[in-house]
Amino acid sequence: MENLDMKCAQVGRDILSDVSRDKASDFENLITKSLAVLQSQGIYACILFIQTQASKFKLPSERILEAVRKILNDTGLYQMTEADWRNNTKRLQALQSISEDLLKYIMAKELIDQVLVYARYHAKAI
Repeated sequence: MENLDMKCAQVGRDILSDVSRDKASDFENLITKSLAVLQSQGIYACILFIQTQASKFKLPSERILEAVRKILNDTGLYQMTEADWRNNTKRLQALQSISEDLLKYIMAKELIDQVLVYARYHAKAI
């Protein structure tokens, strides 16, 4: 059985790979805000929020969105190619599909939350 907590830690750390100290605050800022939206509004709202921040935080938003795709793929909750995930419409359709199964939705939300928490810790440690 795979240790999902360690998988979340690894994916969270990957968000900040090759990030310099001066850029870490942008990542931490977006991660913190994304966590707040995720916890209060859910996955769909969180992804929409991250998309709206792409003009201001291009690299952080791309890395966070890729981390979400990776954790969903790696855990088998939803399989999607990088190309399809980059398409906003297909990405949001995938999230709608996950929300149709309550257990999958809860698991996905918890995993994304854990990834973002670990990413935030890594951002603070840079």
